[in-house]
Amino acid sequence: MKRYTILLSIILLFCFSSVFSQDFAKKGIWELGGTINFVNATSISNGESAENSISTFSLNIPVYYFVIDALEVGLIPQFQNVSYGDNSSSLFALIAGVAYNLETKSSAYPYFEGQFGFNTSSNGSSRSGILWLVDIGAKVQVGSQGLVKIGLFYEQRTLETSNNEGGRYGTDTWGLTAGFGIFF
Repeated sequence: MKRYTILLSIILLFCFSSVFSQDFAKKGIWELGGTINFVNATSISNGESAENSISTFSLNIPVYYFVIDALEVGLIPQFQNVSYGDNSSSLFALIAGVAYNLETKSSAYPYFEGQFGFNTSSNGSSRSGILWLVDIGAKVQVGSQGLVKIGLFYEQRTLETSNNEGGRYGTDTWGLTAGFGIFF
């Protein structure tokens, strides 16, 4: 019985120390992860909002590096599938990001993030353009090197043909993001 008590005590000590460890958001740390976004977007055509919404599924695979404590910069490849009515298209984007993580005395790190990038569509027509995004939420350290991320974001995406005439074509998107990550 004494052996089980010692083993249980060691396991609890390990779990307690790893849950409350404060290793994240320090200079020199790499953060790798993935986020999945499910959103409802309003289409913009010739400067006017469309009546039908768009269903979007996105997969982001961010790689970030802390240049100083709390401030990280990174690169985010993004794959996206957009469905509207009977149509769908696939998009690819390459995005640069910068995030500031508030240092707290807990395992939760509120963050503010900005992103800017280039995107292109592969649905048969040649459409491309810029996108930008702002994101706010929290990253929660799980264990000694894991992260769970949840946040709210706003994204503006432009997808235009080379001979575009008139107003902006693209999407304005509000959404909820959830993700996971590791850091080392």
